[in-house]
Amino acid sequence: MLNRKTLLICILIIILILFKWVQPTVTTLKYFPIDEEVSFSKATTTLQLEEKQPLLIWQVESSHQTTPYLNHNVGLLYRNGQLKGIQSKWIQNKPGMIQSIELTPDQNSFYQAISYHYLELHPSTSQIRSYYQMSATQLFIMNQTDQPFYSFATPNTKQEEQWAHSLESETSEQLNEAWTAWINYYDLNRKLYDEIPLIDLQNYQSEPLPGLTMTDTRRIIAQLWEGLYKNYILPNSQDQSDYSSMMPLILLDKSLDHLIVLFTDEEQNEQQLIQKLNVK
Repeated sequence: MLNRKTLLICILIIILILFKWVQPTVTTLKYFPIDEEVSFSKATTTLQLEEKQPLLIWQVESSHQTTPYLNHNVGLLYRNGQLKGIQSKWIQNKPGMIQSIELTPDQNSFYQAISYHYLELHPSTSQIRSYYQMSATQLFIMNQTDQPFYSFATPNTKQEEQWAHSLESETSEQLNEAWTAWINYYDLNRKLYDEIPLIDLQNYQSEPLPGLTMTDTRRIIAQLWEGLYKNYILPNSQDQSDYSSMMPLILLDKSLDHLIVLFTDEEQNEQQLIQKLNVK
């Protein structure tokens, strides 16, 4: 027979195990084996200019056929390559959610937004699975003297092509300057890596990363977002007064040993995340 003290200890251990089991992993966007039988019916990121105000409406939305244990959407917004806003919202046991932020737009700007839509699934009491999808969008906003704000996602006229080219060139120049400084800071050899700007990560939603299988790509990207959320998104979310960091750069080792994510933290200190790829 168990004595009273031993019984209480056993009960406490059981309670702690159950407590840990039912807590959502919202602080990690934790990677679990991917359930490819699950899918989103909708996973979108939109940017829309309300010209009369003017207001930039940034919306992240997801919905799905199943009712997951946890649904978490994370969104990042950049203006001319510089962090402008963060969205992070989670709910439990719901089939979808919409989140939206309104911002005052800056004139002559190139806005880019990327979102990570994450599901945590508990198909049984002994299993945890996950699933994700990415979405991204962009919007050019112009404002000439004595003219209302004007926006377009892709240029359709010669004038819009000139504006888009000018803003894209300015953004690329600023980003390349920052990325080169980070690469030099860590004394990295650029020739050994494929360079992937964070916004381009969504291109690998349905195609593999260079040299990798689609299965490995899905796992690696999920683990990458887990690291980004913990080390980049959460710290910046806690200090929203002055976003100033430039878009992270992902360096994929051409020998497929590892990848590196370069960025600056909320205090503008250089940071790197190193992730082993663990591929055969």
